[in-house]
Amino acid sequence: MLFWGLLAGIAFGYILQRIGALEYDNILKMLRLLDLKIAQFMFFAVAVSLLGIFTLNALGIGTIANLPFHPGVIVGGLVFGVGFGMAGYCPGTVIGAMAEGKKDAGYVFLGALTGTFIYAFLHKSLKPLLIDSGNAGAVTFDRLLGLPPLLTALLFAGAITAGMFLVDRLVPSRQDKKMSL
Repeated sequence: MLFWGLLAGIAFGYILQRIGALEYDNILKMLRLLDLKIAQFMFFAVAVSLLGIFTLNALGIGTIANLPFHPGVIVGGLVFGVGFGMAGYCPGTVIGAMAEGKKDAGYVFLGALTGTFIYAFLHKSLKPLLIDSGNAGAVTFDRLLGLPPLLTALLFAGAITAGMFLVDRLVPSRQDKKMSL
């Protein structure tokens, strides 16, 4: 089983490298909505993953663990987003960039590890504020919509695909614009 995970990770890393997702300038172009090819790939990966995971769940082959929604999720998302915007790397792309020998990726990786250790050290004192307060339990779209999980996944995957198609057709290419801030 680990072999297949390793193989999938190598394939995913190869694709990230080929589409330019390991380049800071390309990530910055995506975040500034100048070049959406990386965002389209990410949304495509989400759509395929939705279908795969929920199909396996429907067939009884896999299970989905629904994690609780609480203020810590929002704080964590903000920290992740700021770090992604500043560094131009997420956990997957930083590993790929390190494999390419990029020194900045090594610093980002060390920063991420440092942040992880700091959070682990502070977790007990932060838990009442970030996790226990405002804990809404497992909130899922299928429960909110009253639909079967696989149907919800199909609808979201279809909406993501349609959105990518519309953006590609309706939003004019802005790749030729300067990258000045």
